[in-house]
Amino acid sequence: MKQIEKKEMSKKPKKPENEDNYDYVDKAVCNYSISDFVRISSFPRGMLLSFGKSHPQKDKFLIFKEILLPFDIAASLSKIIKEHLDKLRDDGLLEVVEIKKGSGRQE
Repeated sequence: MKQIEKKEMSKKPKKPENEDNYDYVDKAVCNYSISDFVRISSFPRGMLLSFGKSHPQKDKFLIFKEILLPFDIAASLSKIIKEHLDKLRDDGLLEVVEIKKGSGRQE
């Protein structure tokens, strides 16, 4: 009888299929920063994403976070972002506007 109870206790409860399979390292991670500037640089180890904000008085950007993504993760992220943007366009929440070269913005 004790063996049966022990086996039942050691079974892990099944996780519902729709439950998220991630958790935050720290609740402070949920307090995200808004960025209006992203620079992407490629290196042999992957792609470096630099996030920042435009400086209110100067023609500069203040970088506050950089993340190095391996190339396979960067490719996956590119696909995910494209799918999200396509859905936003289809839902009418995002409008695509073409910017002419030389307007001061990077494309």
